Amino acid sequence: MTSSPPNRTYLPVVLGVLAVLTALIATAVVYRAIDGDELHPGDETRTNAAGGSGDPIGTAVVDGHARSLVVSGTVRDLASVHLRGGEGFLTVGSVIDSEGNALGPGTLESRASDVRVSGSGLRFGIHALRVMPSGAGFIGADLLPDTRPSGVAGVRANGPLTVEASSMTFLPNADDRATQPPVPVTLRAPITIVSDEPFPVQGREWVDIPTGPIAVDAEWLTWAGSGGMAFDGASYAHEFVGIRGDGTVAIGRGAPELAITGELTPRQIWVDGIAQLATTADVEVKRIPNPALAGEYTTFTWAPTNRGRFDMAMASITPGNPAGSWVELALDPLPDMDGGEDRPARGGVTAGLIYDEGGFFDNATQPISSMIRPGRGDEREIGIHVPDDATPGDYTVALVVEGNFDPIRVEVPVRVIAR
Repeated sequence: MTSSPPNRTYLPVVLGVLAVLTALIATAVVYRAIDGDELHPGDETRTNAAGGSGDPIGTAVVDGHARSLVVSGTVRDLASVHLRGGEGFLTVGSVIDSEGNALGPGTLESRASDVRVSGSGLRFGIHALRVMPSGAGFIGADLLPDTRPSGVAGVRANGPLTVEASSMTFLPNADDRATQPPVPVTLRAPITIVSDEPFPVQGREWVDIPTGPIAVDAEWLTWAGSGGMAFDGASYAHEFVGIRGDGTVAIGRGAPELAITGELTPRQIWVDGIAQLATTADVEVKRIPNPALAGEYTTFTWAPTNRGRFDMAMASITPGNPAGSWVELALDPLPDMDGGEDRPARGGVTAGLIYDEGGFFDNATQPISSMIRPGRGDEREIGIHVPDDATPGDYTVALVVEGNFDPIRVEVPVRVIAR
């Protein structure tokens, strides 16, 4: 029996499918690395050694005046929250329409860019809110990738919420006994909703910020103006200051500036964009690279770890010797602790290292987080590009990590093998 030659008509198609699958897998791997960096830094090993993260810290007294302020946390004791300029909302819960008819559980949706939520004892969780002496507040993304407010940002109440928006549509939950799918219902404002989740309004402007002081259970705070913080016998004052920590601040609005007072347990204090509270840190090399030929790519695994009481802020990672320039690495800038005034970023220095802009088959270098919280480590894989002209032999790749800790020199052995 004579076998027929393979049909090559489909070969380009097969190669194309393989290329797409390869790109998708690579993208998923990179996404997983980013997700691990931002939401679950490192292996989260904790320390309670002398000077470690378990030691008592004390309280920082905050007292300042600002032309602009950015805060993250939960605003308490509100009567209403009026938001404008977003893309509407989508939420679930039990709904009562404007005539008092109970519609049961389901999904409430509106494409309106203007929405007002009111209720008893409102609490408004925000990732980052920029407050000015007057006018609307602006809601943006969190400045600190590994310090998310508890739960989903949004509006909570001690009971039902009253919602006012245009073009609200309610889709009741499906009933297993029903022979027809549920029919959407168009609602007129106001409606009442009871939900176990915060009301996820995606507005970008908070219109009705109270003129009197607002109380914020803060997670971090930064402002541009005057004043600062007093902590542990030292004073931290500048035109641009910031603090990450837990506590309550009062923000009073009025021309020509904001008044800020409060007390927080600090995890870091920032002056002119630079972390002020020193910590103890190290970098553990957990896996050395496999031997590689000249011109090849290999990797090692390291874990920068914060052993102290305060946030670790890596400002620069640079080569410590000629072979250190073989390393591919990017570093996030330090947080913008400038009260929302968009000054040039600090930190993020990786001069002398390789940055890959990426392509169809090659993902761009993903920056590592510059911030590591007390008692945590950020374990990740780092790439090494062995030069084409490297001669076989044993090398040491050295990197120098600098920030609010004693400089750390990291040395990684690399073996270049002959072809």
